[in-house]
Amino acid sequence: MKRIVFLLAALVFSGTCAARGPKPLDDIPLVWKPTSAVKPTDATANSNRRIVLSPFQDARKDVKLIGENRERTSQSRTVTTKDDVVAFVNEHFSESLTEAGLKLVPANGDVTVGGEIRRFFVDETGLYEGVLAIQMWVRNRQGQTLWSGMVAGHTSRWGSSYSAGNYYEALSNSLLAAVNVFLEKPEVRKALFQR
Repeated sequence: MKRIVFLLAALVFSGTCAARGPKPLDDIPLVWKPTSAVKPTDATANSNRRIVLSPFQDARKDVKLIGENRERTSQSRTVTTKDDVVAFVNEHFSESLTEAGLKLVPANGDVTVGGEIRRFFVDETGLYEGVLAIQMWVRNRQGQTLWSGMVAGHTSRWGSSYSAGNYYEALSNSLLAAVNVFLEKPEVRKALFQR
């Protein structure tokens, strides 16, 4: 009899947990988890150009919000982070530019690159749709703007529902996509590497 009562209690508890759904993704850390790569540039064309990456500014309305699950039309679930999004983007954007073949220096560069983060977000509606959008600029030593424009990196992938790991992948891949978009623009390449 005790065993039957225990089994019934266990079933009720597991059913209650299942009804609640997965644990909310509130104040999760930012984790670098790319599944794609940055594309290399022509290193011979820019090996002597020294580039400074000025810290990005955050122009997003909600600095903690990084994602939302909208698979159920009646109830959306948000994803927030406790970490500094700007520091995360700055660190990995810088690393990715270096991996692409650019020579980054902390100061006294030939050009400076910077901008404002307008969106760093993942929409989950069956697919994980990630985007990093930055209003960017390239300036010479005299502070003149050689190029400015919007750079947006997009990613789309399948994954388990409301999974922190899948949000990490989508955010990381969108950042790498933004780096690739930035470096593929002919006007950006001209601004970065013209003598």
